[in-house]
Amino acid sequence: MSDISDNINEYKSRTITLRLRLKHVDKIFEKITFYDSKNHDIVFDISARQKKKRIAADMLNLHEGMDYDVTFIVQNVSNTGELIAELKSFKPVILDVIPEISGGK
Repeated sequence: MSDISDNINEYKSRTITLRLRLKHVDKIFEKITFYDSKNHDIVFDISARQKKKRIAADMLNLHEGMDYDVTFIVQNVSNTGELIAELKSFKPVILDVIPEISGGK
Protein backbone atom coordinates (compact mmCIF):
# COMPACT_ATOMS: atom_id res chain seq x y z
CA MET A 1 0.00 0.00 0.00
CA SER A 2 2.93 2.35 0.52
CA ASP A 3 3.65 2.07 -3.22
CA ILE A 4 0.12 3.26 -3.96
CA SER A 5 0.46 6.15 -1.49
CA ASP A 6 3.83 7.16 -2.95
CA ASN A 7 2.45 7.14 -6.52
CA ILE A 8 -1.07 8.42 -5.84
CA ASN A 9 -1.39 10.21 -9.20
CA GLU A 10 -0.95 6.90 -11.06
CA TYR A 11 -3.49 5.05 -8.91
CA LYS A 12 -6.13 7.72 -8.24
CA SER A 13 -9.65 6.59 -9.30
CA ARG A 14 -8.40 3.10 -10.16
CA THR A 15 -9.99 -0.07 -8.81
CA ILE A 16 -7.42 -2.23 -7.04
CA THR A 17 -7.62 -5.68 -5.45
CA LEU A 18 -5.07 -6.56 -2.77
CA ARG A 19 -4.68 -9.50 -0.42
CA LEU A 20 -5.04 -8.02 3.06
CA ARG A 21 -5.75 -9.29 6.57
CA LEU A 22 -8.70 -8.19 8.64
CA LYS A 23 -7.59 -6.20 11.66
CA HIS A 24 -10.80 -4.93 13.22
CA VAL A 25 -14.47 -4.16 12.65
CA ASP A 26 -15.77 -1.17 14.59
CA LYS A 27 -19.55 -1.48 14.68
CA ILE A 28 -20.04 1.75 16.64
CA PHE A 29 -18.17 4.05 14.25
CA GLU A 30 -18.94 1.75 11.29
CA LYS A 31 -15.36 1.25 10.11
CA ILE A 32 -13.51 -1.84 8.92
CA THR A 33 -9.70 -2.00 9.07
CA PHE A 34 -7.43 -4.25 7.02
CA TYR A 35 -3.62 -4.39 7.00
CA ASP A 36 -0.98 -5.55 4.52
CA SER A 37 2.17 -7.66 4.97
CA LYS A 38 4.11 -4.56 6.09
CA ASN A 39 1.47 -3.75 8.75
CA HIS A 40 0.16 -0.68 6.91
CA ASP A 41 -3.49 -0.17 7.85
CA ILE A 42 -6.29 0.90 5.55
CA VAL A 43 -9.57 1.93 7.15
CA PHE A 44 -12.82 1.89 5.20
CA ASP A 45 -16.02 3.68 6.15
CA ILE A 46 -18.96 1.27 5.97
CA SER A 47 -21.67 3.63 7.26
CA ALA A 48 -23.43 4.35 3.95
CA ARG A 49 -26.75 2.56 3.63
CA GLN A 50 -26.05 1.24 0.09
CA LYS A 51 -22.65 -0.06 1.15
CA LYS A 52 -24.16 -1.83 4.16
CA LYS A 53 -26.61 -3.64 1.88
CA ARG A 54 -23.86 -4.58 -0.58
CA ILE A 55 -21.53 -6.09 2.04
CA ALA A 56 -24.14 -7.41 4.52
CA ALA A 57 -23.60 -11.08 3.65
CA ASP A 58 -19.81 -10.70 3.89
CA MET A 59 -20.09 -9.05 7.31
CA LEU A 60 -21.75 -12.12 8.84
CA ASN A 61 -18.65 -14.29 8.88
CA LEU A 62 -15.62 -12.09 9.57
CA HIS A 63 -12.50 -13.32 11.36
CA GLU A 64 -9.70 -11.02 12.51
CA GLY A 65 -6.32 -12.05 11.12
CA MET A 66 -7.83 -13.92 8.17
CA ASP A 67 -6.74 -13.12 4.59
CA TYR A 68 -9.21 -11.37 2.29
CA ASP A 69 -9.05 -10.22 -1.31
CA VAL A 70 -10.11 -6.60 -0.83
CA THR A 71 -11.28 -4.54 -3.81
CA PHE A 72 -11.37 -0.77 -3.46
CA ILE A 73 -11.23 2.45 -5.45
CA VAL A 74 -8.23 4.65 -4.65
CA GLN A 75 -9.32 8.21 -3.88
CA ASN A 76 -6.43 10.10 -2.29
CA VAL A 77 -3.76 10.19 0.42
CA SER A 78 -4.29 11.99 3.74
CA ASN A 79 -1.87 14.56 5.17
CA THR A 80 -0.45 11.79 7.37
CA GLY A 81 0.23 9.56 4.33
CA GLU A 82 -2.69 7.18 4.86
CA LEU A 83 -4.47 5.85 1.81
CA ILE A 84 -8.06 7.07 1.37
CA ALA A 85 -10.20 4.64 -0.61
CA GLU A 86 -13.76 3.42 -1.10
CA LEU A 87 -14.41 -0.23 -0.27
CA LYS A 88 -16.12 -2.17 -3.06
CA SER A 89 -15.94 -5.76 -1.81
CA PHE A 90 -13.94 -8.28 0.17
CA LYS A 91 -13.83 -12.05 -0.11
CA PRO A 92 -12.12 -14.58 2.16
CA VAL A 93 -9.11 -16.10 0.41
CA ILE A 94 -10.00 -19.49 1.91
CA LEU A 95 -12.96 -19.70 -0.50
CA ASP A 96 -10.49 -19.89 -3.39
CA VAL A 97 -8.65 -22.77 -1.72
CA ILE A 98 -11.62 -24.99 -0.84
CA PRO A 99 -12.72 -27.04 -3.86
CA GLU A 100 -16.31 -26.78 -5.01
CA ILE A 101 -18.41 -29.93 -4.75
CA SER A 102 -20.49 -30.54 -7.85
CA GLY A 103 -22.92 -33.29 -8.71
CA GLY A 104 -23.30 -34.40 -5.09
CA LYS A 105 -20.07 -36.38 -5.11
